Amino acid sequence: MSGPDRLDQGWPGSVRLLHWVSAILILTMLAVGAIMVRIDDTGVRFDLYQSHKALGFAVFCVTLLRALVRLAVARHGPEVSGPRWQARAASWAHGLLYALIFGVTISGWVMASATPLPIPTSVFGLFDLPAIVGRDLATYKLALAVHGWLTKALMALIALHVLAALKRHVIDGDGVLSRMVRGSP
Repeated sequence: MSGPDRLDQGWPGSVRLLHWVSAILILTMLAVGAIMVRIDDTGVRFDLYQSHKALGFAVFCVTLLRALVRLAVARHGPEVSGPRWQARAASWAHGLLYALIFGVTISGWVMASATPLPIPTSVFGLFDLPAIVGRDLATYKLALAVHGWLTKALMALIALHVLAALKRHVIDGDGVLSRMVRGSP
């Protein structure tokens, strides 16, 4: 299919479901991350850190699955209407979103692995996350800095993504948001 025919179609249900599951997981993980560093109660803070790390692993897995599904169905999804530069910008932004999500989750995993504290990372009580690097304070500190910077960049890009979707929905009225929510314009 090409042209207007594809503009009338939405993304397949699998792509839409993974998009919204990702959004919920990422926003939850960001909220837990913001709260956990401000809590004084050591027990509550520990539980929030474990939840944050488990959510991070879930985000990593869902994003990996989402990238694979998106690659498999990308040729069959809706075309982007509007100027060519806008389609390119959207494509680059989506690629950067994936890169930042992977960067944030992997830097968090490195941080959890490298911490000098011998605390396992439990993934929702189902299993412990294996270490991907050895315990090392310098590696931990580097991963912590990278994690912080990438998280800030991810939050900024998420805000831009939401604003672009709202602009296209409210101002352009092109149906892109409706296709991502309902599957049809």
